[in-house]
Amino acid sequence: MNTDFDYEIVPHGYAHCFNDNCSKASSCLRHWVAQHCTANVPLITILSPACFPATSVGCAYFAPIRKMRVAWGVKTSLVTFLTIKPPMSVIRLLLTLAVRTITESIGKNVLSLLKTSKL
Repeated sequence: MNTDFDYEIVPHGYAHCFNDNCSKASSCLRHWVAQHCTANVPLITILSPACFPATSVGCAYFAPIRKMRVAWGVKTSLVTFLTIKPPMSVIRLLLTLAVRTITESIGKNVLSLLKTSKL
């Protein structure tokens, strides 16, 4: 597995686990994130040692490390859209398209009801 890791992508508030005695530590995302935390982030959320299960089998906080495949540029597009306020013209366009879609859907349903009714 690629060990390059950018700690900046860890969501704020993601629980870190420092339980080195856990048998699943090598495959747990929470433990892996805890091992890679940096001095740039002074405050992190950690799991309380009092909540560590007696055996690793029943750990409710275990998060397996798995590779996810996503399209290149999706993250950038979402971040750009969510962090930059879209102009009013874009908002108007999206609202217009939504209203048209709803109106067309309602219109088709009304027409089909009228055709099937025996008035």
